[in-house]
Amino acid sequence: MTTSAKTPSLATEHVSVSQVRRSVRKAIAKREWGIQGECVAPVQSGAKWNFDLVTLTADGVSVLSCTIWEDRAPGIEDSLRRAGLSLQQAMTAGMVLKLTGTTWLAQDGKVSVRVTGIEPEFARRGALYLADRAAKAELRAAGVPSERLGELFVHADPETVFQGMDRRPSRIMVLAPAGAKGVGDFKHRFRDVRSPAVDIAYRALSWTDNSSIQTIQAHLDEAHQANTDLVVLIRGGGPWSHLRGYDRVDLALAIHRSPVPVATAVGHNADVSLADRAAKLSFITPTAAAEAIYKAHSHRAPRKKSARTGATHYKRKPVHTAWTVAPGARPADATNPEKQLQALEGKLVDALEDASKLAATLQWSAAAHIADLLETAEQRVRFISRLMTVATVTTATALIAFGEDLLALLQPAPRPLDYWLYAATVILAGTVLVVRQSLARRKIALPSAAPMKRPHVAINSWRFAAKRVRTIRGLRKLRYHRPA
Repeated sequence: MTTSAKTPSLATEHVSVSQVRRSVRKAIAKREWGIQGECVAPVQSGAKWNFDLVTLTADGVSVLSCTIWEDRAPGIEDSLRRAGLSLQQAMTAGMVLKLTGTTWLAQDGKVSVRVTGIEPEFARRGALYLADRAAKAELRAAGVPSERLGELFVHADPETVFQGMDRRPSRIMVLAPAGAKGVGDFKHRFRDVRSPAVDIAYRALSWTDNSSIQTIQAHLDEAHQANTDLVVLIRGGGPWSHLRGYDRVDLALAIHRSPVPVATAVGHNADVSLADRAAKLSFITPTAAAEAIYKAHSHRAPRKKSARTGATHYKRKPVHTAWTVAPGARPADATNPEKQLQALEGKLVDALEDASKLAATLQWSAAAHIADLLETAEQRVRFISRLMTVATVTTATALIAFGEDLLALLQPAPRPLDYWLYAATVILAGTVLVVRQSLARRKIALPSAAPMKRPHVAINSWRFAAKRVRTIRGLRKLRYHRPA
């Protein structure tokens, strides 16, 4: 009888799970690492930051969960401020960071990093960020509206999305992983006996980063042949790395070109994928998609045929006032001011929450707009700087090539020594200029060490200057006076 090499020996010592975890935790916590990668999905909680550090290779995406704890954040912030930067700037999606930290084993079994320092030489040049920009450009060229490709993307409102439409979706195909919780939430809305009669066909689709585009294309073709009104693509929430498949350009193009309108309900409110941007509609959750479809039908007035003409009319729904009481009777709430006060307080709290969300959205959009202005200005200034370098080299080469003729114009009989001194001066001056321009481009992402003499007070003045800046020095000064 032979024993497989994978079969443990009878003499193998078996230890507990906690012992294995302790051994692994001890093994990975012995050294401090210097790590470089792209910042993805940064989230701030008080003074604490959580983000993923990502490296994109031919084999796929490698992810390390990183945390800047409250006790480390002030020291990192001070270190970056001495270089004219901030931790808020470093914690931007797409920023390539060089950091130091120690590894530890999290409760979910993932290897995580405690960040102890961030070097100031960071730039927004991450591979995923650049790939996302290229994908948006391709979708824009394919005809996807610009408002769905911008930073201020907004999911559809389930309450009003189907209002004003002549045709409500009645024949629907749902594409979702079999047995997923999101499918259960979607189905639950239509289990009520009062639900409208909607024909829904469910198809199993587990979409990942490696799935074949022919799979979903076959479902879209089936929906078109069956005269389906709407295809709903459903996927529950999860980490961004599990939803990367929905950021594929081929999927987004298939959705955009589908003859049947496609709606997405993928992830949560913070998740906006290329599939969401290319779809006709997008919802924050599967439940929101089901609620929108339900309300589209439940809000329709019942139809009644006329006995004389046989024409179909819509019966007007009765209008209900806030209080419906018998004549001479007093509303119950009229004698209970506490209930009225509680209702008003609830409305006030809801209004304050809406105002807070709107203020946060406006603040985020302003910061994103400023970052886009600086990025565009940086590309323009880099191009001009490289153009100046080419012009410097070309000028120096021409001066050396025609040096003898130029010296003959300045003095009747130039000596050979005069030519060599002239050539050495031109080469030295050209080298100094080229090196200075190269060093300046390395610091282009850093704010200036000295402020402007007359800084821009108004935000519109700063934006105008950012659109017209042409020099590295001017761009760095604008970074120093970046609006809050």
